[in-house]
Amino acid sequence: MRDDLVMFKHLYGQVSKKMPVTVNLSGEGIEFEREISEDAAIEIMQLSISDRRSNDEGTAEERDDSDVDAKTLPDDFFRRLSSKQRAMLTVLTEAKDPLTSTELRRRMDEEYDIETSGGRALAGILAGFTRKYGADFELVSIDWGDGEGLYQLNPNRPGYVEELESRLLD
Repeated sequence: MRDDLVMFKHLYGQVSKKMPVTVNLSGEGIEFEREISEDAAIEIMQLSISDRRSNDEGTAEERDDSDVDAKTLPDDFFRRLSSKQRAMLTVLTEAKDPLTSTELRRRMDEEYDIETSGGRALAGILAGFTRKYGADFELVSIDWGDGEGLYQLNPNRPGYVEELESRLLD
């Protein structure tokens, strides 16, 4: 075991009263903060040190998605959605017309209590799909109008739209 993990366990793993740990993750277009248990924090430390992933996950580059049918969503799609991705897709699925980035963010906040701090946050949410499924995964279409992005589910992927409607709106 690496020294930094041993030190982490020595300092924090031997506490008799379990204390919550705040996890912060940030990057370009990504902001995430959550309180978790010490046990979960240790697991995250182990994951970050060893870069382990379960066999069925990973980035698009690490997985062979060549057999993914472009007419249907990947088998693991709904299981791997983040809360922000799920809220964004649900709002877009409910909307019959394209939404401005301002309106999309407002609905995500009001209807699902998902706070996004600007257009870059939406780009970060969409970047998660690219990371998971590759650059050719075109789930959301963005056009420009009225000085901001107009978001909608990709009309060229009716199979995706039908699957989202059946899974997110029922």
